[in-house]
Amino acid sequence: MPYFAAYEEHRRASGIARALEQIDPQRVEMANAHRFDPDDPPPPYSLPGDTTEPPSLTSPPRGPDPVERVRAAVELRDKGTPGSMFRLLAEQQLKRLQQQIHDYPPGREHVCSFDMSLDYQANAENNIRKHWTDQGIWKDGWGAAWPRGSQPMTPLWLWGERDRSFWPPQPRGRWAHEAASDPQSVRDPEASRPFPQFMYQVSTERKWIKDRLEWEQPATAMEADLDNMAFEAVKQMWQEQGLWRSQWATLPGRSWAHEEPDEALENDPWYKKLYRPNPDAQTSDGEQSCAATGAGDNGRRTQSLFGGSAHPAPSAPDRANGVQTERTFRILNIKT
Repeated sequence: MPYFAAYEEHRRASGIARALEQIDPQRVEMANAHRFDPDDPPPPYSLPGDTTEPPSLTSPPRGPDPVERVRAAVELRDKGTPGSMFRLLAEQQLKRLQQQIHDYPPGREHVCSFDMSLDYQANAENNIRKHWTDQGIWKDGWGAAWPRGSQPMTPLWLWGERDRSFWPPQPRGRWAHEAASDPQSVRDPEASRPFPQFMYQVSTERKWIKDRLEWEQPATAMEADLDNMAFEAVKQMWQEQGLWRSQWATLPGRSWAHEEPDEALENDPWYKKLYRPNPDAQTSDGEQSCAATGAGDNGRRTQSLFGGSAHPAPSAPDRANGVQTERTFRILNIKT
């Protein structure tokens, strides 16, 4: 046995011996006699299954924080607002740009446009801004595209010597189709509704899937059902992102969740404390609130986070099916 192991064993044995020597046999005998004194009452009898546990020293589990609960509900409801939608699409676009640069050889044409003078974030946001401009839903007040040489992902560039007057692309406020009279008109306000947005994303997703298949599996690219693959991919993304509403069947309807009243949320006392609207407030892109102007359908309003303004609720119910749906299926040859 090595020296240190033998020494440690000897030390433990010596300690046990010293402890035994200090024990007083008379005190042990008196303690045992008292423990089993025949004059002591017997211990209480417990029925089978009747157990008595000492009180827990730990506090009972707390419920969810009401502030965080309400904020999470509001964030989920507002997923379809311009600002939230822009961030979701730009994040997805950034990942695909990185995938293109990593996987494709130099000189290969990219489905997602990429300017080498810009970093990934600037490219991604410029691409989504261009998509919305092409669709006719981008407002001039949402900012210009990132200029050449922009590096918003680099702190030194972001806080260094750059044009401070430049306002980067940053959608905010409401879609143009939500306001009865929008001071910042767009070319096609109806294109910002869920159904046309969904179909546009299906078309861009089809190009992405086709490009990836031709690069990774060229033998099967010609036989792939690109329409259905793109349709299912976008639908799954919307479900994961919180954009897809529970009342939608096969296709989205005409209204985002934030456009319609949510009585359970709006009657929550914590919601009223955190998000009580100010009738005299204006939205972040200069739109006067519906509560102050009286705009909207039959005076019905929904509370919102957009600068404290209220949104007009739609007068007609969402329509997820009908002639438009059938025509879309025929065009895309989508299997239901």
